[in-house]
Amino acid sequence: MAKLSRMVTMWTMLPCVFAAQALSAPLAYVNDVELDVLYVIDTSTHDWVDTIDVGLGPSRLALNPFGTRAYTSNGGDHDVSVIDTVKRAVTDTIENPFAAGLVVSPDGCELVVGEYGLGGPVSVIDTQTDQESYRIVPDTPAVRFFMDSPVISRDGGVVYFIQCLVTDSGSCNNSAVGIDLRTRKLTSRTSLGFGAFQLALDPNGHFLYATLQPSVAGGENTSADGIAVIDRTDGTLIHKIPAPAAEGIAVGRDGAVLYVVTESANLSMFSAANFEEIGSVQVADGANSAPVFVAVTPDGRFAYVTVLSVLQNYVAVVDTATKAMIKQIGLPPFRPLQIAIGPAESSTAVCVAFTPNLTPTPTPTATAALPTPTSNPTPSSCTGDCDGSGEVTVNEIIILVNIALGTADAPACPNGIPSGGSVDLALIMRAVNNALSGCAAGCEHPIKPYNYVDTRVPNGASR
Repeated sequence: MAKLSRMVTMWTMLPCVFAAQALSAPLAYVNDVELDVLYVIDTSTHDWVDTIDVGLGPSRLALNPFGTRAYTSNGGDHDVSVIDTVKRAVTDTIENPFAAGLVVSPDGCELVVGEYGLGGPVSVIDTQTDQESYRIVPDTPAVRFFMDSPVISRDGGVVYFIQCLVTDSGSCNNSAVGIDLRTRKLTSRTSLGFGAFQLALDPNGHFLYATLQPSVAGGENTSADGIAVIDRTDGTLIHKIPAPAAEGIAVGRDGAVLYVVTESANLSMFSAANFEEIGSVQVADGANSAPVFVAVTPDGRFAYVTVLSVLQNYVAVVDTATKAMIKQIGLPPFRPLQIAIGPAESSTAVCVAFTPNLTPTPTPTATAALPTPTSNPTPSSCTGDCDGSGEVTVNEIIILVNIALGTADAPACPNGIPSGGSVDLALIMRAVNNALSGCAAGCEHPIKPYNYVDTRVPNGASR
């Protein structure tokens, strides 16, 4: 019990301590599809501080929950770049000629890649090896789909895409589709017409949001604009929030406010309780410049909006309390698109979210004599098991922390660091989980998410 108590204490404290030392401030990343770079923005000063070269045509961007890895799908190179955000360099590439939308699972173990192809294919990548673990073809194999704008549930079980059915005229007939990563099957489909732009997920687990733009296909307007509110339990469209030609959307960390970029060059804010507009900030002039995507800092204080302009592209910084644009961060005159913001300096949310499973694992009954071990132990495939003994100890966790802080070298843990891996917060968290739950084959899942129960019903909507 003393060992277990020490392990629990290590888990509840270590991620917070390590994160505070590893991250000086939340950083934002913006992909430029023409200049083939990521711009790095310090959200504590609202300044563009660095540029990272990535693959050709990085049209989509994703960031892992710890802010240690970023990913871009590159249409020019037909692959996915893996970026170490600490080194600010590409460390690997994943070949995928049809990669589109990207999202990382809540535990950081899997990168889910939507593709353009028959049946709406989805590739699931093991982020420890950067190799494909499995593929899902959830839909009609004879029909070509484009899978974009993914979001993933807090338990990592269901991923949602905007699925584009490519018509003969080349336009997209869109649906929001849910795919269960455990059963690898399509679980829901909500028709959105021809104008769907981006998805966002209510962190409380109840609603899926989709921004809609008016679209003309076959000479007719086939999709009214606004924000579609979809009930995740059955995929029913239960409400539509009026918003002119809505594009980018983000949801605050607590789920209370929706931030939506609209055609009127505004960042509009809506209450998630009643879906009424509670504020609006003009971030572009609408004639020479137009906003595209939005992201919100972890503390909810600032919203960042990418703006394309014929004069100079920029990122608009909006103070969400005063509802005012406080700065424009100038960027080169190319084509910045998506924006992703890393975690806050403190990892409190990660610590609180974890509920360790303290149920002891039963000892299996021996059915045959065990082989005599050789003098040289076989290297362990268990993250954190430095000596290859088959378990992770507190001392081995401390070794990993020292390696991460630069006070020890990687050879101090010869068997506990995956080949080609680096010791960062995500790896240490996996090691702590293995110390608590035991070493197991495959991807280790360090985060046990909250179980959300939300019975809210939008005003004027029926269930």
